[in-house]
Amino acid sequence: MGLVVSHDHKLANRCELEIKDLQDESFILTEKGYTYRAFLFEKLNENTISHTISMELSSVETIKKAVNNHWGIGFLPLFSVEEKVFKTIPLSMIVTLYFSDMINNERKKVPKAPSQLSTEIKTKP
Repeated sequence: MGLVVSHDHKLANRCELEIKDLQDESFILTEKGYTYRAFLFEKLNENTISHTISMELSSVETIKKAVNNHWGIGFLPLFSVEEKVFKTIPLSMIVTLYFSDMINNERKKVPKAPSQLSTEIKTKP
């Protein structure tokens, strides 16, 4: 995950960003319901970072076109962006926390295999 900006955006010369660097930025984001969008908002709110949402779009391609037209910055999976057209900037805190949260949440949701359940039933007094 990372920020997607046009090559002439004020953040384009940065190699990495912190959450505070997003103060007062205008975002072009996916529609509500995407996990990474919710995670970004959680971190922006935790750090009291003011921001605006200029657009909410359903298509990654449309978000990239809007970024290219300088209508704001995007927050997308980095693999979905061509570096020749856009500048992608990882968010140090966001990337690490997002993936560790995803892993922890998945571990909580993983049901036990039937063989584990039967072993537990047999061994409980």
